[in-house]
Amino acid sequence: MTILVPCDRVSMHWAVQAAVEWTGPVFIRSSRYAMPEVYEDGTSFEVGKANVLREGKDLTIVACGLMVGCALDAWAMLREEGIEARVIDLHTIRPLDRDTLIQAARETGALVVAEEHLLHGGVGANVARIVAEEAPCPMRFVGLADVYPDSADADDLLREYGLTSEVLFEKCHEVLELKGRIVT
Repeated sequence: MTILVPCDRVSMHWAVQAAVEWTGPVFIRSSRYAMPEVYEDGTSFEVGKANVLREGKDLTIVACGLMVGCALDAWAMLREEGIEARVIDLHTIRPLDRDTLIQAARETGALVVAEEHLLHGGVGANVARIVAEEAPCPMRFVGLADVYPDSADADDLLREYGLTSEVLFEKCHEVLELKGRIVT
């Protein structure tokens, strides 16, 4: 089954069209939460091929869905500190874009994966398996712990469960610290 995770209006439009045209089952995972505009109308997408939104050499932030906006906010905060982060929108989480993930791990040497899903068995776990097999590097993850979630306002829930650009920014610093400790 193909799984698409759009991050804004433009990618949602693409995902729906791709699902109609795709041979085989497609699941579109989305939130009803208002997401910031990431893409301009007319942006090209390809099922199974991630989009690199920002280039960088110090670390890579891999995000999907709602967390793409947070990744871009964290990128801006890191940039103010002189840290160059690559940002990847993993709009297709099945199949994963192995080539882009492996290239990012090799070129930046550190990854942070952010998703609005359970960490256990989620996108981060699948990315970690690929990276561990092909281009091992320090990694950190932002996502939901395996707990029964509360019910509340969406912004409150995102803060309560650490699905924010600030938490992502902290994880980026953690992975950079780990990267600095590894002797190659």
